[in-house]
Amino acid sequence: MSQYHKEFTVLDLLRHVFRKAWLIVIFMVIFGSAAFYLSAFKIPNLYQSEVTIFIGKESGALAEFNFLDLQIGAQLIEDYKELIKTKTVRDEVVKKRNSNIDPESLLERVSVRTVRDSRFMVIVVVDKDPYVASFLANSIADVLIIKAEDVIGAKNIQVVDAAVPVFEPVSPNVLSTTVIFLFVGALFGIIIRIVTVLSDTKVNSQKDIEELLSIPFLGQLLPIKSNDLNDGMVMINKTNVYDAELYKLIRTNLDFTSVDKKYKKFMFTSAHPGEGKTTTIANLAVAFAQVGKKVLLIDADLRKPRIHKLFRISNYLGLTNIIVENLDIGKVIKQTKIKNLFIISSGPKPPNPNEILMSNKMEKFINSISDSFDLVLIDSPPVLSVADSLTLTRCIDGIVLIVANKQTKKEDMVRSVKNIEKINKPIVGIVLTKVKVKKKEYYYYE
Repeated sequence: MSQYHKEFTVLDLLRHVFRKAWLIVIFMVIFGSAAFYLSAFKIPNLYQSEVTIFIGKESGALAEFNFLDLQIGAQLIEDYKELIKTKTVRDEVVKKRNSNIDPESLLERVSVRTVRDSRFMVIVVVDKDPYVASFLANSIADVLIIKAEDVIGAKNIQVVDAAVPVFEPVSPNVLSTTVIFLFVGALFGIIIRIVTVLSDTKVNSQKDIEELLSIPFLGQLLPIKSNDLNDGMVMINKTNVYDAELYKLIRTNLDFTSVDKKYKKFMFTSAHPGEGKTTTIANLAVAFAQVGKKVLLIDADLRKPRIHKLFRISNYLGLTNIIVENLDIGKVIKQTKIKNLFIISSGPKPPNPNEILMSNKMEKFINSISDSFDLVLIDSPPVLSVADSLTLTRCIDGIVLIVANKQTKKEDMVRSVKNIEKINKPIVGIVLTKVKVKKKEYYYYE
């Protein structure tokens, strides 16, 4: 059963989305402002005018209607609605208006509605000019009366309410348009955030780690300013107080997480190379030695060793000589300029690193030498690159996982944890490296 891994739920997704709610608000403001400006100042007002007509009997009498009359009336209403749409009626209306109105565009401005189970019909016309709208509506009614008699032979249309100019525009509705586009902007912003969150596969903060894993967070470290090895060893150079304080905080947290279990053998690993694993363990070794602990730092990354470069010591003899040649530890171990700090570098690069690390000699060596030190820190290869790290875990008490900010993929971080879980060794904490901080916070310690 997994002790650490959490599934990424819909609730987690929503938390990520609304973590930057200001972005959604910006889209709402943009869409809402654009809608308000266009509807209030750019889109012309449209005015609506209506004429109500009644479909009666041939005689025009309104009494003694029966059900059959209603059926006939309903059918006539459908006929009149189609008649209004004809080119003949439109042409007559345009002639009556005596203007340059396009008959085809007139069709788009006219609509007809009816009252259910009645013989009332309302002709609605929309135009930029309220006077034109009312004139066209009345003209259509007049032409319909004439054409109904000519085409259908009916004389049963009466105008009940003539159209009059209405000076309240029906479109655009500035308020409703603005509100609708505010919601559209919010939806657009949410979609953008969802796409961004789902496509952002890398670890970007401490929160990303805590939402995916239930592993103690030990602390974060700044990016190294250059490729110069000296820049990375801040606990020795003491060129930056803030960087050193971050290592001291990690040292305290690591001490706190393992105090009850009395762990003393720690392996440092990462998902891939270049995530700050070696620099982190080297500085922490110095940090522990500075508080009086006797520390042994072992470079077990036999494929790409770097510990000897950081401390500027020889790598002629090292771990491989002890395991392969049974060389005396006293000839290999190096005492550094830092009091209480001892180093065993990797030694000559072997053809079979994994076999060396998984040998019984390696396990016996780690167990025997740990009795002479307060703390044994082992720099191991990346856990997803080679199998060397997993073979080393049987020799240690706990594991520290290094994750690089904006570099390590979330999937790789979780996969590293799952691989370590299989060998039943505890991950005591995670360190997030290459984190940029605000200048104000940084210079507080300068």
